Amino acid sequence: MSVKQEYNGSNDIEATARVNTDSDGDVLGACLFLGSDELAELGLKNSEQIGYTIENGQLQLRGVAKDGK
Repeated sequence: MSVKQEYNGSNDIEATARVNTDSDGDVLGACLFLGSDELAELGLKNSEQIGYTIENGQLQLRGVAKDGK
């Protein structure tokens, strides 16, 4: 896993994650790391877990409590 943060010129930091591939170059996946500031901005800072789905090409995140709700 490789994560890089860059200053994008507008007082924001843009994080990127490297796509991991196998020895043939086929994509295996990518890992995203969300820091506490990003979680807070998304309203997820106090979540025990974060659930995700992809709907119509958009990543959807939701907080998941210990009881799974």
